Amino acid sequence: MAATVNMVIHFRAKAGKEDAFKALFTSLLAPTRLEAGCMQYDLLQDTADPTRFCVIERWENPETLQAHIAGAELQATLAQCGPLFDGPPQAGQYALI
Repeated sequence: MAATVNMVIHFRAKAGKEDAFKALFTSLLAPTRLEAGCMQYDLLQDTADPTRFCVIERWENPETLQAHIAGAELQATLAQCGPLFDGPPQAGQYALI
Protein backbone atom coordinates (compact mmCIF):
# COMPACT_ATOMS: atom_id res chain seq x y z
CA MET A 1 0.00 0.00 0.00
CA ALA A 2 1.31 3.48 -0.92
CA ALA A 3 2.13 5.89 1.87
CA THR A 4 -0.09 8.80 2.86
CA VAL A 5 1.02 12.09 1.29
CA ASN A 6 1.17 15.19 3.52
CA MET A 7 1.57 18.55 1.82
CA VAL A 8 1.98 22.11 3.08
CA ILE A 9 1.75 24.86 0.49
CA HIS A 10 2.56 28.46 1.37
CA PHE A 11 1.06 31.38 -0.53
CA ARG A 12 1.47 35.12 -0.24
CA ALA A 13 -1.37 37.29 -1.51
CA LYS A 14 -0.68 40.73 -2.91
CA ALA A 15 -1.30 43.43 -0.31
CA GLY A 16 -4.93 44.51 -0.52
CA LYS A 17 -5.93 41.28 -2.30
CA GLU A 18 -6.16 39.07 0.79
CA ASP A 19 -9.96 38.97 0.91
CA ALA A 20 -10.27 38.21 -2.81
CA PHE A 21 -7.70 35.42 -2.52
CA LYS A 22 -9.39 34.00 0.58
CA ALA A 23 -12.86 34.05 -1.00
CA LEU A 24 -11.72 32.37 -4.18
CA PHE A 25 -9.61 29.71 -2.49
CA THR A 26 -12.23 29.03 0.18
CA SER A 27 -14.66 28.06 -2.59
CA LEU A 28 -12.34 25.14 -3.37
CA LEU A 29 -12.36 23.66 0.15
CA ALA A 30 -15.70 21.81 0.25
CA PRO A 31 -15.45 20.15 -3.17
CA THR A 32 -11.84 19.13 -2.58
CA ARG A 33 -12.72 17.52 0.74
CA LEU A 34 -15.17 15.31 -1.18
CA GLU A 35 -12.56 14.10 -3.67
CA ALA A 36 -11.51 10.46 -3.56
CA GLY A 37 -8.51 10.04 -1.28
CA CYS A 38 -8.70 13.45 0.42
CA MET A 39 -8.15 13.04 4.16
CA GLN A 40 -7.56 16.73 5.02
CA TYR A 41 -7.68 20.01 3.10
CA ASP A 42 -7.50 23.21 5.14
CA LEU A 43 -6.70 26.85 4.33
CA LEU A 44 -5.00 28.86 7.07
CA GLN A 45 -4.19 32.58 7.28
CA ASP A 46 -1.23 33.94 9.24
CA THR A 47 -2.47 35.90 12.27
CA ALA A 48 0.53 38.27 12.21
CA ASP A 49 0.67 38.83 8.44
CA PRO A 50 -2.70 38.62 6.66
CA THR A 51 -1.03 38.33 3.25
CA ARG A 52 0.36 34.89 4.17
CA PHE A 53 -1.71 31.73 3.73
CA CYS A 54 -1.02 28.03 3.72
CA VAL A 55 -2.90 24.92 2.70
CA ILE A 56 -2.43 21.76 4.73
CA GLU A 57 -3.52 18.68 2.85
CA ARG A 58 -3.34 14.95 3.38
CA TRP A 59 -4.02 12.37 0.68
CA GLU A 60 -4.36 8.59 0.88
CA ASN A 61 -1.61 8.08 -1.70
CA PRO A 62 0.35 9.86 -4.45
CA GLU A 63 -2.21 8.88 -7.08
CA THR A 64 -5.09 10.66 -5.33
CA LEU A 65 -2.92 13.78 -4.90
CA GLN A 66 -2.00 13.73 -8.59
CA ALA A 67 -5.67 13.37 -9.54
CA HIS A 68 -6.44 16.44 -7.41
CA ILE A 69 -3.62 18.47 -8.96
CA ALA A 70 -4.74 17.56 -12.48
CA GLY A 71 -8.40 18.26 -11.72
CA ALA A 72 -10.23 20.96 -13.63
CA GLU A 73 -11.57 22.63 -10.48
CA LEU A 74 -8.13 23.17 -8.92
CA GLN A 75 -6.62 24.30 -12.21
CA ALA A 76 -9.42 26.82 -12.78
CA THR A 77 -9.10 28.19 -9.25
CA LEU A 78 -5.32 28.51 -9.53
CA ALA A 79 -5.69 30.36 -12.83
CA GLN A 80 -8.03 32.85 -11.15
CA CYS A 81 -5.83 33.14 -8.05
CA GLY A 82 -2.66 33.62 -10.08
CA PRO A 83 -2.99 37.40 -10.39
CA LEU A 84 -3.65 37.60 -6.63
CA PHE A 85 -0.37 35.84 -5.70
CA ASP A 86 2.68 37.81 -4.63
CA GLY A 87 5.22 35.29 -5.91
CA PRO A 88 4.89 31.60 -6.65
CA PRO A 89 3.46 29.16 -4.09
CA GLN A 90 6.02 27.18 -2.09
CA ALA A 91 5.09 23.54 -1.64
CA GLY A 92 6.65 20.88 0.55
CA GLN A 93 5.88 17.24 1.14
CA TYR A 94 6.21 16.05 4.73
CA ALA A 95 6.43 12.69 6.43
CA LEU A 96 4.43 11.99 9.57
CA ILE A 97 6.76 11.19 12.46
